[in-house]
Amino acid sequence: MKIKKKDLRKREAQLPINYPDPDVLPDSLPGGVIDIEAEMVQVEILCKRLAHNEVAVRDAVLAEVPHYLERLTEAMAEMEKTYEAEIAEVRGYFKAHPKTPNPYRYENLPLALQQFREKVAEQEREDRRRVAMRELRHRQAQERRDKELYGRYDRPAGDST
Repeated sequence: MKIKKKDLRKREAQLPINYPDPDVLPDSLPGGVIDIEAEMVQVEILCKRLAHNEVAVRDAVLAEVPHYLERLTEAMAEMEKTYEAEIAEVRGYFKAHPKTPNPYRYENLPLALQQFREKVAEQEREDRRRVAMRELRHRQAQERRDKELYGRYDRPAGDST
């Protein structure tokens, strides 16, 4: 069922009568690990409840949102800590083993990304130049061949003018 913006502005939008009234569970993020699919469903449920026509339902959802965001923020902070620990572990390994090929050798990632893009752009320019030169040489050779053929038949044999 689609809800029109016009109906929302006029407060005439209606959800189906049998629409479930789900609750945000306070402990749906075990151990700080975020399940993206479950969180997307949870956000969709919150949005649908916010679009509900009854003021009591909207107020109940608005009261739940800060708790939900706080819980989600804590889980994300915990995930960032584990990511930072993993990054430090990988860097430590490659510093301890300097002869190992290091795919993570970039200290300044934005600069490395810019250099990579410049190399790709330069390679594309070089490829276009090479193709254009090949086409030019081909065209010049074709013109030379045409001129030689035309030169042979320019003056027919035995005719002098």
